[in-house]
Amino acid sequence: MDGEHLLNVLASMSIEDLPDAIDHLTESGDLLARSMAYARLHQHDRRPETLARAESDFAAAGGSPADRAQVARLLAAQRAKEAALGAPGDVGPLQRLLDEAEDDPASPGNREMLGVITHLAGALRGGSAHDLTDALAGLSSVSVPYDSPHAAMLPLMKAALASQIAAPDDRAAVEDLLEQARSTREELWKRGPDGPVGDLLEVAALVVDAAQRQDLRSAEKAVRRLREGLDRMPADDPGTADLLEHLEQHKVQLDGLLSTIAAGPPPAPDDAAPPSDDVARLIAGGCRLVAQAQTGQDLDLLRRGIDDLAGAVRIAAEDDPRLPAVRMVLGHALTLAHRVGGDGAALTRAVDQLTAAVREAAQPGHPVFAPAAHALAHAHLEAGSARAACDVGLRGLSGYAYQVLLGSGTEDAATIARDGATTAAEVARWCLAQDDVEAAGAALETGRGMLLYAATVTATVPDLLSAAGEPDLAAGWTAVDGVLDVAGARRAARAAAALTNSPTPAVGRLLGTTSFDEIRAALASLGRDALVHLLPEDGSGGGLAVVVPRDEVAFSLPLPALTVPPAVEPFSVEMGEWAWRVAVGPLLHALGRAPDPDRPARLTIVAPGPLAAVPWQAARAPDGRYAVREAALSYVVSARLLCELAWRGPATSGAGVTGDAGLTPHAIVARPAGADVVTLAPRPGGAGVDEAEDQAFAPATAYLVGGARTVFAAGWPAPGSSASLLAFMTSHFQRGEGLPPADALRRAQLWMLDGGRAAPHSMPEHLRAAAGEAGCAEVAAWAGVTHHGR
Repeated sequence: MDGEHLLNVLASMSIEDLPDAIDHLTESGDLLARSMAYARLHQHDRRPETLARAESDFAAAGGSPADRAQVARLLAAQRAKEAALGAPGDVGPLQRLLDEAEDDPASPGNREMLGVITHLAGALRGGSAHDLTDALAGLSSVSVPYDSPHAAMLPLMKAALASQIAAPDDRAAVEDLLEQARSTREELWKRGPDGPVGDLLEVAALVVDAAQRQDLRSAEKAVRRLREGLDRMPADDPGTADLLEHLEQHKVQLDGLLSTIAAGPPPAPDDAAPPSDDVARLIAGGCRLVAQAQTGQDLDLLRRGIDDLAGAVRIAAEDDPRLPAVRMVLGHALTLAHRVGGDGAALTRAVDQLTAAVREAAQPGHPVFAPAAHALAHAHLEAGSARAACDVGLRGLSGYAYQVLLGSGTEDAATIARDGATTAAEVARWCLAQDDVEAAGAALETGRGMLLYAATVTATVPDLLSAAGEPDLAAGWTAVDGVLDVAGARRAARAAAALTNSPTPAVGRLLGTTSFDEIRAALASLGRDALVHLLPEDGSGGGLAVVVPRDEVAFSLPLPALTVPPAVEPFSVEMGEWAWRVAVGPLLHALGRAPDPDRPARLTIVAPGPLAAVPWQAARAPDGRYAVREAALSYVVSARLLCELAWRGPATSGAGVTGDAGLTPHAIVARPAGADVVTLAPRPGGAGVDEAEDQAFAPATAYLVGGARTVFAAGWPAPGSSASLLAFMTSHFQRGEGLPPADALRRAQLWMLDGGRAAPHSMPEHLRAAAGEAGCAEVAAWAGVTHHGR
């Protein structure tokens, strides 16, 4: 076997066969081939000694320039990744490998990419901030083929540099880091397999941001999301293993941020005069010790920190307003002591302290209420009290809702709402584990209400307080600044109390509850059979649906394959088959729906995140039939909004307007369409399904909030005359035959699917000529329009 052929065999060999290959190559003395085998092995085992053996063999080997260049490229790629992820040592060996690594004819641009990584890795080896900034700026001029196997390293290096530049006290740099992380996430999702890596980078940036803002709630949520994301990552996947290993090194240190943030300003140096407030001294010292203990999982330090915090609780006055925050941090530390040291007594104490923190925070508007309740719920879970965890978790969600309310009119409201919705999904799973479907539905509705409020409310807290008859509180309003902001906690409690009874509909959507009886009444009024909450797999549990039938008992339906939608065209066959397999097929089966075109299932779907962009009506069964033949589907952001639409009554006229899909939700709500029916063209520069924003932030939802009763929204540009045909036939069935909007759209879509479709007499001539085209039956032609509202 010639050298080039042998190297190609090794390049594609499975990981399991590499050790045997290394043994054979050792016997034959082929050092160049063994170097290739060791380099391939290093892609999976990540051991420094494996890479060192590969480089040693390469240095001692002979071989033709072409064969050596092939091995050098692989070694350079491995060494570049190690350098980019912080491996010690200089980059001299990497540069020498690049000197022999000619560009790969099959993938031009790879050597340039490796050269860029070499340069940046050198900057990261202690170069000045100016050098790092120049290096980051220089990345914009790099051009690497999209399909290069090393192209994913480019956005990773951008994020790594931005992280190095972002000093903890430099707000502008941290904001740049957030922006860089988000753009990196978008780039990586476009690559498909690297998308989850981008998610982790964004969450890591959110941790840095929360730490700088001393926002305990956001830091706790971001650290938990990062930990869950790392746990979900396939450690043996070469596409993600590099970043996984890098972030794992910082996993424990990130946990330490929780207590550090709660500690507030650092304590005075040992040689400085001690603070006169012994409680403050113990709080600062205890939090510092707990943070240090978490960094190294040091149980002795942790216990010393616990002693200080317990001492602060013991000597503080009963009405000390700092107590809820201190008890929360103490409960967190005691829970950690149980995890690290298996201390059952510590877990019991943790439950006691966190229970007291929730009780003393008292009002959901208190900044400690939500994070303390969530920490208590987790402590209950660890103690085996799942029912208590469910109950406390539900109470804690009201705290997140009030935090959204107290962030009204700011960007923080959306951030809090997203975190709150994630927590709501977690709590819903706890409730379903207790067979409490109604509680799970309440949790999901709370999360949806937060997102809807943040997306559509522009009024600030002073605006809301003024409207609620509290001008003095409005005039003196400033946001809460961390969990130890005592004055802020008092302001928050007063504001929350004043706004609780606000007559504003938006506040009602946020804080109001929606019972299953109300949902059933709304379904009956609208002629719908069921409301379906979809919940994708998220690392804490598999996918599922919470189904509220109009005339039957609500139930949950496991959908284990329901995950993030595939990164394909929404009208593709692959998407249709996926949608049927993961949700629509099992759902129709659970509802007992046999194929019956004369009596379709009338379902309203609540689909979070990217699931809202999936054309579920085009779900494709194995026999080729589409879901539209069996179901008339409608979409709504929450059950609360569905009930509100039912209470508004039917449209007073059939007149409609064309809305502007390019406006923000806030702009739409500020200037509503003033019509019962709104038609929306595709959003300008629309995103793929995997990039879609939650339905709460969609224009269709904003028009419903603004007063419309029905919205027909297009997800993508339809080919040819199909958009006009579909619109005409929808109007024909709605006005001419008196069908409800969702049923009219379904009938129009079935007409498009019908190969023998006949044009009504009222159809204009220019459309009549296009009605017979075969392309009208393509999914891209009929499935892009969805019905929202009543």
